[in-house]
Amino acid sequence: MKLKVLFLLIMTLMMGSAALAYVDDFNAGINPAWQPSDASWSANAGAYRGSSAGDSSTIRTDWVLPAYWTYEADVTLVSQTSSTADTDLAVYKSDQTLGVLAGITRLNDANPAVIVYVQYVDDTGWHMVLSAGWFQPTPDTVFHIKLERPGYDYLRITVTGDKGFTYSGNAFRIPQALLDSLSIPGLRVYGRTSDFDNVSVGSRVPAYSDDFNAGVSSGWQPADSSWSASAGKYHASTTGDTYTIKTDCVLPSQWVFEADANLVSQPDATCANDLAVYNEDLSLGVLAGFNHFEQGTHKAILLELQYIANNTWHTPLRASYWLDPAADTSYHMKLMRPTPTSDYLVFTIVGNQGTSFTGRTDSIPPAVLDHLTYPGFRIFDRTTDFDNFNVSAAPAGSEFTGYYDNFSSGVDPVWQKGAGTWNIFTDTSGEKYFRGNYTGDSLSLRKNWYFTNSWSYETDVTVRSQYGTDTTVDLAVGDCTTGGAGLLIGMLYDSAGAILPMASYYDHQYGWWPVTSTAGWDSGVPDQTFHIKVDRPAGSNYLVLTITGDKGFLWSGNTDEIPADFLDNLTFPGYHLYGGMLDYDNMKATTPLTTPVYQQVSVANVKTLAEGAPVQLTSIPVSARFYCGSGRCGFAVQSGSYAGIRVISNAAVEPGDLVTVKGIAVTRNGERVIDATGQGTVVVGGHADSAPKPVAMNNRASAGGVSGQQGAVANLAPSSMSVGANNVGLLVKIFGKVTATYSYDHPYEWSGSFYVDDGSALDDGSGNTGIKCRMYDISGVPAISPAPGAYVAVTGVVGVQKINGVNTRFLWTTTVDIMQDAEPAQ
Repeated sequence: MKLKVLFLLIMTLMMGSAALAYVDDFNAGINPAWQPSDASWSANAGAYRGSSAGDSSTIRTDWVLPAYWTYEADVTLVSQTSSTADTDLAVYKSDQTLGVLAGITRLNDANPAVIVYVQYVDDTGWHMVLSAGWFQPTPDTVFHIKLERPGYDYLRITVTGDKGFTYSGNAFRIPQALLDSLSIPGLRVYGRTSDFDNVSVGSRVPAYSDDFNAGVSSGWQPADSSWSASAGKYHASTTGDTYTIKTDCVLPSQWVFEADANLVSQPDATCANDLAVYNEDLSLGVLAGFNHFEQGTHKAILLELQYIANNTWHTPLRASYWLDPAADTSYHMKLMRPTPTSDYLVFTIVGNQGTSFTGRTDSIPPAVLDHLTYPGFRIFDRTTDFDNFNVSAAPAGSEFTGYYDNFSSGVDPVWQKGAGTWNIFTDTSGEKYFRGNYTGDSLSLRKNWYFTNSWSYETDVTVRSQYGTDTTVDLAVGDCTTGGAGLLIGMLYDSAGAILPMASYYDHQYGWWPVTSTAGWDSGVPDQTFHIKVDRPAGSNYLVLTITGDKGFLWSGNTDEIPADFLDNLTFPGYHLYGGMLDYDNMKATTPLTTPVYQQVSVANVKTLAEGAPVQLTSIPVSARFYCGSGRCGFAVQSGSYAGIRVISNAAVEPGDLVTVKGIAVTRNGERVIDATGQGTVVVGGHADSAPKPVAMNNRASAGGVSGQQGAVANLAPSSMSVGANNVGLLVKIFGKVTATYSYDHPYEWSGSFYVDDGSALDDGSGNTGIKCRMYDISGVPAISPAPGAYVAVTGVVGVQKINGVNTRFLWTTTVDIMQDAEPAQ
């Protein structure tokens, strides 16, 4: 019989919200593991009495709190010596320093009112995180105090009295690191005598997940009878608006909230399914989900996140995602606040048949985000089964930084491809590109990327073939209002070697595409691979377009005025072409566009930093400057004799100028450079006594091996690569025989190039021997390339270009000295 009673007791404890780990009823006296701070503590008729006119405490050193715990005790208020007196559960760190006090303050016997409170202490002092009362009159003299850590960064206190008093509340947003450090339970009195009894510590499971296989837990509080358990799901069905809240689950300060939504049926064409987040007072704070449209075979979803502030709804994320037809029948939704100070949320939705979307909101007031507390669900005008509810702490590094795709894994199936062919092309080196090929007009859109009201969108693109005299090469940005393209911005590429940067947008009122920026033709452009970048600063009524070519072309400027409210509705990227075969790569979007925090670095360190790192070089001498068809298109800086780097900028600088450069460390066409266009700056702060001098070296010693993000180059393409000290970006002088010359008749073309070999017999895979040297200039005008067979000394900056996907040497030439003319043909 005793065994049966014991078994039932154990089962009862296991089935409760907390399994008891430690219990002390003091019937056998005071366990020596209790260590009081002074002589105020003693045994008293099967209880543990604390009696002090001041502050006194005791700790139980052999008890260790689990990660999530329940700590409770009965306390009898005997007497007090001051106008207010405290009786507390105290929780200490492993070093026996105090961390948390939670309990009641009694006013006095004549006015038996109480305050229930929770406070914690850290390096900055005490912080009161809950103070409820005064509750009066409160004649109770015996109380049960229960303190729980149910989740990551909050505590819950429940106090019940012997004559009917009851209070329960949460103390929110206590630093998780502090709560993680708590391990020792204790008791405390201040200005009073109290008897403690039935002290216990138990473990509990946080209410952060629910698969509904055991039904719907009591923590869920639905608004009405629309919610029920059904076959391991949380079933909701209504022709109106209904919601449910999980009140025993509190979001941590940085959180991830996710669940599955299985679509059952809908009575009308449109309906809504949402993750809902509520405030401490259970008022609605945020809705994140999708409106589902279904009529016949046509289906679509509109992704939307809204928050309420000052009784007004705001929509910082709204993205159309048209699917026709959409095969998805269930969706996984995830909502995240990445850090405790993030002023945005990140929303992700993935369908079971291919729908995929991740986007961050525009800025949301911290006063809104800081009060989001309880997760829940909401539906409107439909039947939905929710499943696999889960809340967790957002891991470190969850901040949203934007999007990137180099197409190495193929083409995301969410692309809505345009006319012609859009597919993956793999070159001989294994490099993958997203190839668009069509004789006419073709637009492809990617609706699972989302732009906030400011953004930067960029890509690499190589013109492989042209059909006709002009090829249009554009970045497209989609319009949430129509679901189609709203902006086309890029360039016209002329088969005769000229470029026209331009932009146009769709005017909804008149239904046409006004051209907002036409920079004028830049002739003599030999470049085949370009980096196109578009920036939309927050609140602006213009865009910033920057086009950089692989052989030096550079154009950067603002568009004409575009209505700001129109730009606010541009939300997703794409590609547009007309009459050509184009290979796109390294598609990237940063949103929102923020002011970079530039890191002071050395020239050599630029090669070691992550792609896109903001960098600053201070008072560095210019070693060379370059021209192209659009004018100045960059320069190089050099520190000492063995560290240099090229800078993309149209700033007016000359060799010897001391410049401070702010820009982004990027790798363009295989070469690590600093991009100082867009938000970057170049400031001339003086002039050095002399400009950097070139370092003489043989062909094979140029470029060198891998250095951080700067790769090696081919000695014998495609597999035999360079080694040794990396000197890409350095001003050098090479010597040798001209083995090939490519030049054109146009007087302002930089199309020409030539190869120089000093006997090293370098092979870049082009069929030529030596180092490829760019056409140099004389006062901004292209010079004539040296003839094959001539012996030359060539000064220039060591660069890199890709040929057939392989890094190869490329000299950004500044001067050529003819040492011996080519022998005349026999």
